[in-house]
Amino acid sequence: MWQIGIADFIEICPRITGERWRLINHDVKDGKVILGDRRMGSQQQLARLLRERIKEQIMADALRRMTEVTDDLAVRLAEAVGMATTLIQQASSERLELSGVEQDDWPPCMRKAVRELEAGINVNHFGRLFLASISATIGLTEETCAGFFVNAPDYNPETTSYQIGHVFSRAYTPAGCAKLKLNACCAVQPGDDRLCDQPWLDHPMKYLRSQQRWRMRDAAAKADEEDSVGQSDASSEGQTS
Repeated sequence: MWQIGIADFIEICPRITGERWRLINHDVKDGKVILGDRRMGSQQQLARLLRERIKEQIMADALRRMTEVTDDLAVRLAEAVGMATTLIQQASSERLELSGVEQDDWPPCMRKAVRELEAGINVNHFGRLFLASISATIGLTEETCAGFFVNAPDYNPETTSYQIGHVFSRAYTPAGCAKLKLNACCAVQPGDDRLCDQPWLDHPMKYLRSQQRWRMRDAAAKADEEDSVGQSDASSEGQTS
């Protein structure tokens, strides 16, 4: 049975989502927090805390090294970074199992949450709730939605399935743009996305419906063009005969 100093526990745990990481749900003895609960053993919880601490140190070291990158080095690294980013995005797209609407229709905030989870980034509780609720709204299956969370730092299959099932069964309404921005879940800045810059766009579902309308119009225009070409060819053949 592992224990950790209460100060360390309080410092690390706010960056980990889930009720099991709240101090109120642990026994405290002599200034030590006793780790482990019915779903996660003491050693498992210790390993998760150590991983968060190590990640924090790696991030701090990376940020320090970034300040030492010269313009010349940045230019030399640009191509390699671009290639790596493209490969990661391609791999992420291939793993996503889609239904309902096309992935190109997804609003940037949804793509941001999926992309970060795929990369192992610890998306906050609000972002996870938003992703689950919009997945249900646009017709994705619970299994597809659960697949988004597989690489989350604190992933637990049973907990994930339970929480997603709860969101799907309650038919939660996805949050609007104002709340997404307030909770650091918005993916764009002014000028990044033409559609997001529109004054009337205050909800991700409006983005999605607008994208679908444009796609349907393009498909209809293409079909009309093909019909016109077909009729023109038929007319030419009739005149020739």
